[in-house]
Amino acid sequence: MAVTIKDIRALRGELGDTNVSLADTRELLYELIKHSDQEREKSSQKFDRELEKSRQEREKSRQEWKQELKESRQKFDRDIKESRQEFDRVHSIAVADRKRMNDFQEKLSHKLGTLVEDFVAPDMRRILHLVSGCPMEDIPDVYVRQRRRLPHDKGQHLEIDAYVECDDLVLINETKESMTVDYIDHFIKNQLTRFREFFPEYREYKLWGCVSSFRMEPSLVKYANRQGLITLALSDGLMQIQDAPDFKPKTF
Repeated sequence: MAVTIKDIRALRGELGDTNVSLADTRELLYELIKHSDQEREKSSQKFDRELEKSRQEREKSRQEWKQELKESRQKFDRDIKESRQEFDRVHSIAVADRKRMNDFQEKLSHKLGTLVEDFVAPDMRRILHLVSGCPMEDIPDVYVRQRRRLPHDKGQHLEIDAYVECDDLVLINETKESMTVDYIDHFIKNQLTRFREFFPEYREYKLWGCVSSFRMEPSLVKYANRQGLITLALSDGLMQIQDAPDFKPKTF
């Protein structure tokens, strides 16, 4: 029979009674010790259960953390893969665009290489007629891509895009895809001022200079005119004079 708290209290009262037998006292003490051992066992089992529960919860948390870490790593790997795919896609587009641009530049360069022949040269006689009044029938063919070397120094050469003559006048042209002040200055310093040195047959001729391009900015027209140069730009398939109405070419 298990000893209860009530029994313990009764035992305490009975111990005070000298009439209680020693055997009863020993039995009650034995029951008390047994009860105490059972309570300790229960406490120990409860502690073990709580410890196991705590361990299981920690293990569950650890497993959940490992799963979250795994999912995060998988998501990171997917993001990296998608980023790489997007980079490869953009890179492919860039490579294709670069190839198209290179093809365009190659075609443009080829077209620019024939700009003088296709647009400037066919209009040089008409331009000379307009600016000088020389009759068209007195203007011979246009000279295109003329290259000369100095007789006494073969290392020096001069190339003229196009020039045309009438009577004692020579109109010399320089054509650029995009005209600049530096190109204008270079043309004056190298082509115009040294033309007679490389083309001695025109030593006694008057020289007029002309610069042409697809488009001439008004500021460039003004600058070229101040240097005494005629300016031409492409319009409606023809080279059109861009100079001010009162402009007079300079004789070099």
